Amino acid sequence: MGAGCSASKVQEPKEPPHPAVSEPWPLKDEAIRVFKLGDADGNGYLDMEELKDMLKNKQFVETAMENMDVNMDGKVSLSEWLIAMKTTFDKSEAACKTAIKAHEKAVVAAKQKREDEAANSMMKEEEEPAS
Repeated sequence: MGAGCSASKVQEPKEPPHPAVSEPWPLKDEAIRVFKLGDADGNGYLDMEELKDMLKNKQFVETAMENMDVNMDGKVSLSEWLIAMKTTFDKSEAACKTAIKAHEKAVVAAKQKREDEAANSMMKEEEEPAS
């Protein structure tokens, strides 16, 4: 390096956020709420297990992950989720509303099932005689 050269990196300009993320749209708040409801571990992403709670069908889960996971990190971020939901919304608001409600219903049912299984497990442990 010569005397006038700098070792600092030139930063690439960042792309602006997708309009689905940065701009309001009628079902955006609902889509965010259902994403957070589905994010069982609260890490800000939907992984395969959490998507399975939302979508049920394993093949559909895999296809959804392939389509939504834009950066291919094996999980769906809120931004990726919003882009997918906004794409559906742009095609049909009714279809988007139906999808969001179906995802919500599936997540609530999966949570209830886990809670019931945990309660049953605890009851069985209490019923077993001490040896």
